[in-house]
Amino acid sequence: MKKILLPLILIFSLPLFAQNFQVSASQEDYLLAQSKEEFSSEYLATLKTSMEMSFSDYSRFVFSARGDLRLYSDGDQDPLIEGDIERLYYYQDYAEMLTFKVGRFLFTDTTGYILNTRLDGLDVNYRLNEDLQFSVKAALSGLTFDHSSNLVKTLEELSNDYILAPSRFIWGAEGEYQTPISMAVRLNTYGQTGLNYQDLNYQTWYTGVGISYPMTEFIIDVDYSYNGGWTQIVYDPNIYTQAISAHLVSGSVSYYPLALRDQGFSIKLSGLYTSGDQYSNRDFAQPGGLTTGTPYSVSTMFVPITLNTLGELMQTQAGNMIEANLSVNYTAIKGSFDRNILAVTLGSSVFLRTADGPIYGSGINPLSNESYLATEIRGDLNIRPLSDLGIKLEGAVLLPNSADNGVLTLAADETISRGMEWNAGLYLSLGF
Repeated sequence: MKKILLPLILIFSLPLFAQNFQVSASQEDYLLAQSKEEFSSEYLATLKTSMEMSFSDYSRFVFSARGDLRLYSDGDQDPLIEGDIERLYYYQDYAEMLTFKVGRFLFTDTTGYILNTRLDGLDVNYRLNEDLQFSVKAALSGLTFDHSSNLVKTLEELSNDYILAPSRFIWGAEGEYQTPISMAVRLNTYGQTGLNYQDLNYQTWYTGVGISYPMTEFIIDVDYSYNGGWTQIVYDPNIYTQAISAHLVSGSVSYYPLALRDQGFSIKLSGLYTSGDQYSNRDFAQPGGLTTGTPYSVSTMFVPITLNTLGELMQTQAGNMIEANLSVNYTAIKGSFDRNILAVTLGSSVFLRTADGPIYGSGINPLSNESYLATEIRGDLNIRPLSDLGIKLEGAVLLPNSADNGVLTLAADETISRGMEWNAGLYLSLGF
């Protein structure tokens, strides 16, 4: 009992020492209708609360938590109640040169495809001068609830129900140099190691380089990352620990025309390439090798640290995937304090396989050698009549490749092809 009471007493006594103290709360409601295998709908209600305390101009303490209630139209699915602490950290800035953050917060990589989840740890950033800065981060993943974690799981972890997320040690280091021509050059490395006895040999690491070049009306971003280590491929229950040698390339070009900049008009073309494994190249490793008794001497399937869903309906992940995406944003009505009263987003994505092999999140017809998988079209309408009231209407349509009697299949039954799918959602947010 003391282990629970003492931290709570400490947190709630901090406002006595704060210069500024803010508390806020919000309720979010989301109603979704969709047609995949059959028509279904669900309702999600989320209550969020946050607290922020500033002890000086250079230090603050942040806390936020959420609770979810999910209801399904399918009578076979019970209502779901979940919750977790989203942020709980202390931030300190020393003369705008050295900053550190300790606690629970969002850890991300520069690409957004490798690492994007809340962890408990430390992030230190050192700015040597205006052009050069470095950062290091280290964290543990086993203290958040499993339902709020999006870590890629091993076969052992997928086959069991856990209360807490898989236990991993996750680290990263980044460096960025601002060149004289205003181009930013990035170097980074990230990694993870399993801490449970079942997956002590689960290790992956990533080394990458990237550039960002802003111009008058354009912003260009390009990143490359190499993925090495040992993992368990999660899409085939007959494969166990094996070595990885995989690649990721991502890039985007954003266009902000000067004549329409006040209207928030922009066009963005982005792409993603990740290597994958082939069905037709399953050579078994020789006895005594690193991957004895398992297919592939080395897997070329890119395996990120966290799952970052590609597509509203496609619902796939980075790994054996090529995605080409075009999106257009326009703010029709702009309010005071840069508030977008009415904004529209339209987007389309094309998905292809890198290699003749499986992908995450969907079954694949093993008799098909088609690379093209599907096209997805999306649209969002955001309305914010008041600063504390937001309304969002969204919809998406997925058009799978119908060649070879269907390339995409249901993950649960690879004999059933995925047909056209759609969804529509209504989202309300109220702050108080």
